[in-house]
Amino acid sequence: MRYLYLFIVSGDHPELGISEVRSLLKARGLDFYVIDKRYKLLRVESPVSPRDVLRATTESSCLQELVLERASICSEEINLNSIIEIVKEVDWSYLKGKSFSVLVNKIGNISVPSPEIAKEVGKIIMEKTNFLSKVDLRYPDRKVEVVLYKELAVIGDLIWKFRRDRFDFRSPSKRPVFSPCALRPTLSKLLINLALKKQSQMLLDPFCGVGSVLIEASLMNMYSVGVDLNKDLVRGARVNSISFSSYSLMDLIVADSKKIPVRKNAFDMVVTDLPYGRLSPTYSSSSRKLVEEFLRNLSYVLKEKSKAVFIYDSEIPSSSLIKIREKHKIYVHKSLTRVIHLVEKHQDTRD
Repeated sequence: MRYLYLFIVSGDHPELGISEVRSLLKARGLDFYVIDKRYKLLRVESPVSPRDVLRATTESSCLQELVLERASICSEEINLNSIIEIVKEVDWSYLKGKSFSVLVNKIGNISVPSPEIAKEVGKIIMEKTNFLSKVDLRYPDRKVEVVLYKELAVIGDLIWKFRRDRFDFRSPSKRPVFSPCALRPTLSKLLINLALKKQSQMLLDPFCGVGSVLIEASLMNMYSVGVDLNKDLVRGARVNSISFSSYSLMDLIVADSKKIPVRKNAFDMVVTDLPYGRLSPTYSSSSRKLVEEFLRNLSYVLKEKSKAVFIYDSEIPSSSLIKIREKHKIYVHKSLTRVIHLVEKHQDTRD
């Protein structure tokens, strides 16, 4: 049996969200095929059960909703009649003896009123089940969702709706040791998810600061090593990780990122935020020199075909040892746009 899934990601950076979902599915080794991708919607076909797909994407920082698709239509104009037609195509017998509610998710400017859609969909479901199902808006057994975006209409079962504030209790302002350069937990988790190739990997953060990335990696049951030249920041990373019960899965080292005391090909992934701005000392003659040294070190510490995801606000120099896979821009404010780079290590024959 093959299922159709609709992933709805955050509209803040939809391309990043879609890349994250695909990375998580691949890391779990799930078989899937992308059938459509538009704005914040990703539709895939897969033989994997809804339970396993949900388990694979639980750690997503951008995913808002996971929907099991029952029917869809792509038309020049989505109206109430076209929605009614696809609702009639669905076999609703699985709702017999169960309660349900109807949700309408309109993305963009859709002229059809939501209450009218919900009313008509509910009416058809009741008729199709010979009135053996009932509407329950408070505690339904199933939530039927109608998703509308431009010329696309999808109807299906809402498997899970993710709370946007579920990571807020680990935000930088709520940690024992605060740093103005610390990453938010959502961004830290996003960087990790983009770098994943499989579960239970070893992660290196060569500019760990007060431990933003390390904490999220440990909470995902990954062993991580954090390095920073500033011993006060390393001490802060230790205090912060202990406060979130994540210190047991990490090691911290006070060292220069150019001379990290680790063996070659030791790590499955590198995730970091390269120092920037006046508040982040680089301990290097220039930002350009810092990133060049960082890229050289990637080829030493990373295993072959492993990935590194890092934030650097300018173009990175070309290198024969790495290949740029993705690049995403994140607008912060009018004078700052951050850039996420995803690179993969090529074969390295150096000693």
